[in-house]
Amino acid sequence: MAETPLPGRILALDVGARKIGLAISDPLGITAQGLETLRRGNKRADLEYFETVIRKNDVREIVVGHPLRLSGSASAQTEKVEEFAEALRRRFQLPVHLWDERLTSAQAHRVLRESGISIRKRGQAVDRMAAVLILQAVSIRVRDLECIRALLRTQLEKISCLSLRARPRCRRLRQLRPAVA
Repeated sequence: MAETPLPGRILALDVGARKIGLAISDPLGITAQGLETLRRGNKRADLEYFETVIRKNDVREIVVGHPLRLSGSASAQTEKVEEFAEALRRRFQLPVHLWDERLTSAQAHRVLRESGISIRKRGQAVDRMAAVLILQAVSIRVRDLECIRALLRTQLEKISCLSLRARPRCRRLRQLRPAVA
């Protein structure tokens, strides 16, 4: 029996104007770990940094936080992030997904505040924590979808077993029904 390859790691990014928070999953996509926050330089320097991160961590997919307004409409930052995501896709030839990140920064601030971290350290860690929260949300969604697929597979197997048992009865019903021209 052939072994199923591991899915590889997922890299999550919380892209801001000055900094980019990074988080990476374990090879099975179960846990999320924050990486060093990138202080942005120019686009070329940012992409070179990501090339190192992607190669070093065997990244197979990238998730970029999609900064929408609370209403769901786009902003100036939304367009910049979409352009950056497209640059990542072209450069690395990897799947790049945009993930709705509304309120992740606020949630990251709350988590860090509740953990008792000083305001100075909170400012340094908030982008990384937002990336971790994005990655955790993605992981939960993927696991939910896998559970739904497994449940559907089980239900389809039950239906096919029932239809196999009912086939003789179905044949009799077809014989009783008048032929449709």
